[in-house]
Amino acid sequence: MVPWDTRHQLTIPASKLGLLKAHDERTQFVTSLMDRFFTLYGMKLNREFEFNDPAAVWLPLFAPQQFSERRVEVVTSADGFGAVVELAEGPPIMLHSCRPEDTHTIINELLVKLDLV
Repeated sequence: MVPWDTRHQLTIPASKLGLLKAHDERTQFVTSLMDRFFTLYGMKLNREFEFNDPAAVWLPLFAPQQFSERRVEVVTSADGFGAVVELAEGPPIMLHSCRPEDTHTIINELLVKLDLV
């Protein structure tokens, strides 16, 4: 599992969008999606682009060593929504834990795999 609070850390600012390579149809499509996000939400709400879905797919495939077996549940109530809480019992799952010092490396690796840098 790649929890929301992990994916929420994996962002890039609008200023970096112009630095990404869009050299073929696929990469032009990806950068156009990112540009659309900034146009509709990012600039108005002062938000960075979050790699939610790409990270959820990419991390298990290309960074399985960053996962550990843990017993957790995800908060689904309004207070703390999306947070991961450790449990003493229950079935273990493979959970990705993103340390703040790793976010830059993960973002760069993701951009390389998407062929955008």
